[in-house]
Amino acid sequence: MVKERTSVAQSQVVLVLDLSGQRDTVEEVLGLAYGLSKLFLKEYTPVCLLVWDALEYDFIEVLIQKREEIDTQFIYLLRRAVVTDNIELAKMVQSLRPQLQAYAVIGLYEDGVRGEVISHG
Repeated sequence: MVKERTSVAQSQVVLVLDLSGQRDTVEEVLGLAYGLSKLFLKEYTPVCLLVWDALEYDFIEVLIQKREEIDTQFIYLLRRAVVTDNIELAKMVQSLRPQLQAYAVIGLYEDGVRGEVISHG
């Protein structure tokens, strides 16, 4: 059991947040990401959040390792993020973070706000 927990804790889940929509959509995206983050952290799996920063032309990367950090990290992320529309996040992740083999993009799709798992491996 301890060995299993240790191996799970060494992995992490990567969530790419698409905050380019209207305010209500952004709130839904953040709410879904927040809820998913809490679930993963409950299982001792760290969560890495990526949000596009148009000024830096790169992702803001926030690693949350404990449930106690989640509120502070989400607030930090919101204060730093400068988002523009029409960014193809999956292509940007593949270009700027080629080491990531799989991640979920949380955003607005035709059927509503949801996550879509992207795998390059």
